[in-house]
This record gives sequence, C-alpha cells and structure tokens, in this order.
Amino acid sequence: MHFQFNQSEAFEDLAKMADRFGKCVKEAMDDPELAEKFRRFGAQFESGSPFDKGGHRGPKPQAPKGPGGYAPRMNRFHDAEGTLVFEFLLPGFELSGVDLRFREDTMYLSAILPQGFAEQSGRRYASQGFSLSDFERLEYAVPADDYEQGLAKAVMRNGILTIRVPAKDPADDPNSIKIEIVKEGN
Repeated sequence: MHFQFNQSEAFEDLAKMADRFGKCVKEAMDDPELAEKFRRFGAQFESGSPFDKGGHRGPKPQAPKGPGGYAPRMNRFHDAEGTLVFEFLLPGFELSGVDLRFREDTMYLSAILPQGFAEQSGRRYASQGFSLSDFERLEYAVPADDYEQGLAKAVMRNGILTIRVPAKDPADDPNSIKIEIVKEGN
C-alpha cells in the first residue's frame, strides 16, 4: 500500500482547524464565567505547574517577570507533607526591602535592593546566572482552596527566601459532607 502525502492540503486543513478553534474560543469568552475559568487556568502556567498536587507536567512554564523583565531564580516544589515550597535566590536583598502577600489565589512578591547595590550598567558578561535588580509584584498561583495561606511561613537566610505554604486537609473542607457508614449483618 502506498500513501501519498499532500503537504499543501495538510496545511490548509490545519489552518481551517485553527480558525474553527479560534472562533470557539471567542464564543466561549463571551460567557463571563467561562472566561474567568480560562483566565485562572492560564495564570497557573505563568507561575508554575498547572498541576499543583501532581508535580510538573508538560513544557516548563516561563517565570513571571517584573516591569524591568527581571524575575529572581527560583525553585517551586511540594515537600513530603504536601506543603507548597518556594525558594527565591535574592543575593544582596535585605529583609526590609522584601514584600510578600497573598490575595485570593495569588501570592505577590516584590523586592527592592538597598541604595547603591544595583547592578552596574555597561557590563559585558561572559556568563550571568542571576541579576541584581529590583522587581515588583511578581505573581504566583497559590489556590486558597488548596493551601492555608494564613499559615504561610517565610524565612530569609544567606540570600535565599524560602516560603512554605501548608496544604489544606481535605477533611477540613467546610463544603464536604461526612457520610456515616453503618455495619449491616454480622
């Protein structure tokens, strides 16, 4: 059996499918509830894995960037107890210049270097592993339904900011309903 592939027809079909998909997305965005779901889903890709409980899947997401295009190097993972842990490399930053807060499903991080500590302009790097630059209002997804934001702990040690946000116990969910199990027979 011989199969003949027509490249131009394949690209035409692909273009038609992309056009139909674009129309479907535009129609879906007319529904405010669905549009909000799309926005929240997309926000997870901007700040880490969209699969908080199951680890990273798919291509590595880009780190959020501040207004100057800078975001500190970071790690994001879950420890053995399910606590969400962030580790940010913040060389030269002082505790007084770092601001961390939660609002709804988002953690916001800003940091300002001490006076006179900024990176010198005009340098030509052979290799640059980090940048010395202020950053403002970086956003990271931390769903309030899944994590105890109010119990988060942050520690700054040797230029590394570690943030630990404990996972909520599913049994403590006020919307869950406990079902009584009765024994029947012997």
